[in-house]
Amino acid sequence: MRGDDPETLNQRWRPELARMLEDVLEEPLPDAARPWLTRRVRHDDPALTADSGDWNQYDWEANAARRAMSWLSSRSAQEALAVLRERSTRLPASRLYALEVDAHLMMDNAGEAARALDEGIRNATGSEDLEVQLELAERTIRVKALQHDWAGVDQAARSCLAITDTTGETQRGIDNLTLAMDLLRDVPDKRAALGEELSRRFVQLTRSDLRANPEMARRAVVAATDNTVLVHAAQEVGDRAGEADGVYLDDAFALTRLLDGTSSDAEPALAALATEVGITGAQWQTDELARRALRTGRSGAAISLGLQYAADEDSAHQLVVQDLTPSVESM
Repeated sequence: MRGDDPETLNQRWRPELARMLEDVLEEPLPDAARPWLTRRVRHDDPALTADSGDWNQYDWEANAARRAMSWLSSRSAQEALAVLRERSTRLPASRLYALEVDAHLMMDNAGEAARALDEGIRNATGSEDLEVQLELAERTIRVKALQHDWAGVDQAARSCLAITDTTGETQRGIDNLTLAMDLLRDVPDKRAALGEELSRRFVQLTRSDLRANPEMARRAVVAATDNTVLVHAAQEVGDRAGEADGVYLDDAFALTRLLDGTSSDAEPALAALATEVGITGAQWQTDELARRALRTGRSGAAISLGLQYAADEDSAHQLVVQDLTPSVESM
């Protein structure tokens, strides 16, 4: 853009950048930069793509990726495949293979998805582009699930974690874990093993991490196989119950049921919480404690106590997941 090497820019380009750079086309640009950027940003302009047969491979793949992603976002898999079939040649570590896998997955075509995935993996062999490797590993989770290859799902999830550990994308790694665990619901041994990994990683997330990505946190709570994830979410962001960036719902009835399910060992801790939220005297009821905790921003403490002192841990876990956690969209 400022006399940079075009090949270096091509390698750094990501389709996600297009939306952020649309306004740049309204600014003065060098003669070489304008067509380079236009072909990557204006994916929906028929006049622009009319001469795409003459474009170099870098320009065409960047534009094709944007067009295919647009079709996929409207669940038009056939149209996305039509774009990707305009050329058969692919650059090394091409991102188009992952999009082709997405299109076939959208049509539940496991065979074609697996074929495109294998081609993409071969194409990326030897590449240092970790984003492409991660995108393919993420698709492998879904493809292996369609093939009922449960060991493959587990292995793909762990491959994703190895890459996100390198790139520092901790939350993306957790999202891949929760996806794999959801797909492994009928394979309890492998799901439990990934659940231990989820718990270990989730407790490292800070309050800021959870507030910045509440959907990820809710998916982790729903996927969790023990109470570690649920308690950490309660302790860090439980005070945000009912808020857009919160993990749990503002539901006094469900919270009362959770507190009612605690053992006698919980009495000192619950009494301390009652005092903290302004309840005086010793003759309080759990429904009053639940309402006060929600009103004073101490619902996280109440949920945490309900889980830690549960007389039946499994029942408490299910209550929190089913009645105190908002429904989450599948990935």
